[in-house]
Amino acid sequence: MEINYSLKKLFDSYNFVGLSINNNINLKDKMLWYDIVNGKPELEDTLSMDAKEYKADQYSYLWNKSTTIDNACRLVGSIYFRCLKNNFQLKKSEREHKCIQNFINFNNCRNALKLQQANNIKDSLIKQNMEDNIAKALFERRSLLLDMLEDFK
Repeated sequence: MEINYSLKKLFDSYNFVGLSINNNINLKDKMLWYDIVNGKPELEDTLSMDAKEYKADQYSYLWNKSTTIDNACRLVGSIYFRCLKNNFQLKKSEREHKCIQNFINFNNCRNALKLQQANNIKDSLIKQNMEDNIAKALFERRSLLLDMLEDFK
């Protein structure tokens, strides 16, 4: 079971799930998605105003298309991305000052969701390991009984 859990952690650390392994998704969307899931979605000062606005739109679009209404982080994420969009014309430091509380709320929600998912996976792996051990014990018992029948003949 430990090997399964360590492999899962390794894959997660390299974002080797979902969009990152789908060859039909372009690199831009993969990078935006990585920022949304693990990093800090931000608009760099080196971008032009049009590029900043476009990137803010892309973050919002990707977020809205990839989350459902039931997602616990949808509202706080949407608020943060709206803050980026509404303040794209500001410098990074000014925008961060305006949006930092929204990002903190989004990040806390995102981390709580990741922790919940990790716990669910860990619980599933433990349950699967227990079921595998039961199946192994039943198979060994069956083999033992068959051997006893062979010896009895």
